[in-house]
Formats: sequence, C-alpha cells, structure tokens
Amino acid sequence: MTRWWVLVLAASLLPGGCREAGTGQGSSGAAVSRIDEQVGPIRAARLSVTPPAGTAADAFSVHLRVVLSAGAEAVEPEGESGWGQAIELPAEWRLIGEGFASSTEAVADGTVVVVVADAAPLAGSYEVGPATVVARDEAGVETTLSLPPVAVEVRSVLPEGHTGAWDPEQGELGAPVRLPWWWIAGGVLVLGAVIASAAVAVRVLMKRASQPKRVLPHTVAIEELRALEATFAIAQDWSVPIARLSEIARAYVEHRYDIHAPERTTEEFLREASSTGHIGEDDREQLGAFLNRCDLVKFARHQAQGDEVRSAAGDIRAFVDRSATERVALLVDRRGRIVGREERGA
Repeated sequence: MTRWWVLVLAASLLPGGCREAGTGQGSSGAAVSRIDEQVGPIRAARLSVTPPAGTAADAFSVHLRVVLSAGAEAVEPEGESGWGQAIELPAEWRLIGEGFASSTEAVADGTVVVVVADAAPLAGSYEVGPATVVARDEAGVETTLSLPPVAVEVRSVLPEGHTGAWDPEQGELGAPVRLPWWWIAGGVLVLGAVIASAAVAVRVLMKRASQPKRVLPHTVAIEELRALEATFAIAQDWSVPIARLSEIARAYVEHRYDIHAPERTTEEFLREASSTGHIGEDDREQLGAFLNRCDLVKFARHQAQGDEVRSAAGDIRAFVDRSATERVALLVDRRGRIVGREERGA
C-alpha cells in the first residue's frame, strides 16, 4: 500500500504526469488557479478571486475549493488564523469581517471543502497565493498540494494620473477652490462682527456676575436658624448654641434696622435699636431678656439648658417673622460677603 502511494506522488512530480495545473480567468469572471488531476486523496483543487480586476472601493472574494476522495479529510493549518495560513494574501489586503470561513459538504464519491473570505485591498497589481492544501487519506497518509498564485489588478478610485496631492494641474479633485475677493472680504467682516459681538456678550455677562445680589435680612436669619437647630440633636455644651443665637439675633437687628454697633453692650445695643422707632416695646423687652441671658452664659454666671435654648430659638424665629419686610435688602457679592444695604421706600 505504501509503495503505491510513493508511485503516485512520484508520478505527480514528473513532467507530463497526472497533475495538471493552470491559471487565468475563468468563465465566471474570476481570476483562477486550478489543478484538475488527482493527487493522492485530492481529486481537484481551485483557487479563485472575484472580481479579477476592480477598484480599491470594491470588496474582493477569495475562494479555495478542494474535492477529496471518499474517506479523506482536509487538514486545517494550525494557528490562530486557521485556514488563513493556507492562502498567502498580499500585505496590502485587509480582511473584512471575521476572516476566513470554511465549510465541508459530502458528495456522492467524496467530500468538498470550501474556504472563503472577503478582503479590501489598496490600489496595485497583486498575486494572491499560492494556496497550500494538505489532505489525509483513510490510512493516515498526508498529501500536500500547492496551487499557483492568481493575478489581480486593483485600480485607484482617483482619476488616472492623479497622485492625491493638492495640485491644480491634476484636475478638479486636486484643485483648490478659488473664491472672489469680495467673498473673502465679506467673510473677514462677518468674522470680525462675530468676534466683536462675543466680546460684548462676555463683558455684559462679567458685569452681571460682578453685580451684588439682593438678599433679604430675614431670609439670611431664617437659614442660619435652621442650620443651628440642626445641631441641637448632638449638642452637649449648650453654651455654644446660645452664643450663636445671640450672634444671629444681633446680626438680624443690625441688618434690618441699619444699626452698626458690633462693640456695644447689650443695653447700648437695645437702646440704639429702640431709637429707630421700629421695634415695639414687647419685642424690645423679649429681645433684651434673651440677650441678657446670653451675657450671663457668656460670663459663666448661668448654665444654659437644652429646653431653654430651643425655646429661645423659637422666640428669635417668631421675632424675625413679625419684623420681616421686602423693603430692606442686603447686597451680597459672588463670594457671599455682605457689601452693602439697600432700603426702598414704602
């Protein structure tokens, strides 16, 4: 049996032997390389590229078809690319999709193996191949067959003779656009107007951002009271919250009634507040009692309790609500600092 296979292989390598190879363009419009005589278990093999000529914008299909005798099988090359190693593609050809795909179909007296892939080449003249086929018969003997490469012509999508450079001598695709001078002048004027408008808009926005914002004194006081009341649940030393209440009450009276007396005593402060004529007698007495208690705590002559501080916070909130007005506003810059006071007529 082994001697018979040796004779077959030797005969296939001799001139005029039983293997017949050919290349050219097939009747189906493809560049074809084929061997139609049997070599070992390989009955026929065909390498084709469709179309045989086209442009760099076309997709080219590469087909390898191998017909095997009954009981034989094709040996897929080892490696990640699999059948991609059986067909030698030019470096300028890029595979489309997942690369080479193979299929096997049983026929009456053997097996047909088809390997196919689509590629997108660059412009140029190429040889696709050779293609190497390895088959194994029922006895485990392997036979290798090589198909010659096929010639394929890929044309550029640019006009003939065009290099792709920006050269007016090479035709419309390479010629620069020539605009009339008044178009250029008009474009410059429009661009200047856009830049000037943008500069004015930026200046207006910056001016608005730099202008102080109006904030009502009672709004500031209520927000500060809410922040302070949120700390009552974890307070241990109540002298700190009651001192902060005193600061909030003094600041509100100063902002609301335009009194600037940060260094005055409680009595002097209350006397100045009463002189405005806007604070009623009841509010003055209640505010005075509260500020006096704060002074006692401050000088360690009284120990503040939680219920006392909560009650005082409620009294301050009620006083702020009664005396709130829309006519008086604080001017606050974008950093949150009070930079002025504004009072409008009734």
